[in-house]
Amino acid sequence: MKQPYRRDQPSPGHQPPATGGAGLPPHLPAPWTDPADADRSFERDLTHFPQPVTTLDFAFLKHTVEHGLATTVPRFAAPFRVELRRFWTRVYNHEVLYCEPQDVPRLWSTATREAFAPMLADLERQWSDAWLPELRSAQAFWAVFDLAAAGDADLAAHLDASLARVRRVWEIHFEVVYAVAHAWSMFWETYSEVFEGATQLDAAALVSGFDNLTAEAGLAVWRLRDVATSLPGVADVVAASEPAEALARLRATPGAEPLLAALDAYLARYGRRATRLSLGAKTLLEDPTPVLAQLRDAVAQPESDPRRHRERLAAEREAAVLRARERVARYPRPLRAEFEHRMRQAQVAVRLKEDHNFIIDHETTAAVRAVVVELAGRLARAGALHGPEDVAHLDLRELRAAAEALAAGRKDDEALDLRDRVAARAAEMERYADVAVPTTVGPPRPVPPQAARGAAPSAGTLEGVGMSAGVARGRVRVARTFDEARALRPGEVLVATSTSQPWTPLFATAAALVTEVGGVLSHMGVIAREYRLPAVAGVTGATELLEDGALVEVDGLAGVVRVLAEG
Repeated sequence: MKQPYRRDQPSPGHQPPATGGAGLPPHLPAPWTDPADADRSFERDLTHFPQPVTTLDFAFLKHTVEHGLATTVPRFAAPFRVELRRFWTRVYNHEVLYCEPQDVPRLWSTATREAFAPMLADLERQWSDAWLPELRSAQAFWAVFDLAAAGDADLAAHLDASLARVRRVWEIHFEVVYAVAHAWSMFWETYSEVFEGATQLDAAALVSGFDNLTAEAGLAVWRLRDVATSLPGVADVVAASEPAEALARLRATPGAEPLLAALDAYLARYGRRATRLSLGAKTLLEDPTPVLAQLRDAVAQPESDPRRHRERLAAEREAAVLRARERVARYPRPLRAEFEHRMRQAQVAVRLKEDHNFIIDHETTAAVRAVVVELAGRLARAGALHGPEDVAHLDLRELRAAAEALAAGRKDDEALDLRDRVAARAAEMERYADVAVPTTVGPPRPVPPQAARGAAPSAGTLEGVGMSAGVARGRVRVARTFDEARALRPGEVLVATSTSQPWTPLFATAAALVTEVGGVLSHMGVIAREYRLPAVAGVTGATELLEDGALVEVDGLAGVVRVLAEG
């Protein structure tokens, strides 16, 4: 039996040349905590962390994301892994290769794929029989623990147990991510062989229109609209209220009880998510303002209902599948069987891409956040912090040490002397909040970026990657954060660095979507197609190049954004 490719240490032969940190912008100090980083290549992670991250959040990323990658790579013979760094409060990635750069695609499609073969034989069963039960077990672990009633010692022990459990959850995360990537790439290989000249959007038509948790949560907002509009005067209150005040006004509105009950049910089901991956970000359950903003937008669009797209999208998928089968019918039986199998695994993979993200990235992070919030309150009451929000400026080691000191009743313990370091780190966040930082640091990466980069081939035109077909025109609304995205009005083109799951209902408000990162199988691409929203990804610098109010035309099939008039 063929042995999978595996190396425990990266080859020194492909390390980038030493630069001594040359090329850093003059307004920024050298960020290295590891001197060797001065000779390495880094790229900002704009897909997942476009905004500054706190000390606590970065420590959590190292504990979960970096650990999950480091565990998955050797188990599945992956030819590279990623290390994370925090420079000037931003997250950067460094790729560590376990082969020569030119060998990465070959090893990924041979040794790594072979290692995933048992999972890819039946991805649905792997999810339902292995991954999902373990994730549900973790959720139950957090659900049954009474944080408020726990003593300090029990809370400290629960923190340790939570951090251990969340590490395993993130190992599952990358098992799913790698399996999903292979399922899609294998289907695309077969599809492109059968349909010469086809695009990935053509292939994506065969795997679209299946239910997933992200789409389900987005469509549920429109069910809230149904309730609001069925109650005399209640929809008017929603429409006339600022989202931050809407809940209080609804509670004071006679007859609004059914909507409040429906909102509670929505939050119980979908509320353990935040607008970004962060232990410091309030969940929708804690602050439902984003949901109420989306509900107001839905009420303002009585003619719009993305639920109508579901049956049409499923019908279009089945028609595309039928056409593909007719084409494949002329091929030998083994190829027909392979096509069917790979198509089915890709269909499952697209759903799992959203479902695992919903459960792991959002719900699991929310569970750990609840533990941290409880501990932060106790540390503040003990005088270790000025306020609970200061916990954002501790790393996990400091947090655990403080929990242990609190549990032991050691009020004068050095582990509880946190105010000065918190103040220094808070000052760092403020210092770099509006400072421009480079997208890349160090010498050129040994492996060219796989995602296509935007370009400006002619004046007034930006190129990227088509994520979702269709052509739409509208005025630009630039949103670098979810808070900025709340200003989106119906018919505007949403321009963002990237979007996450809680942004999804905005896809029913926007005329089109343009992002700086992403691709056909990204979260943004998958959900844009569910909403039949023209979308283009990989437009480098879109949030800088496109101004609020500019009139643009977005061609989601060609992957082109045309500026028709300046803002």
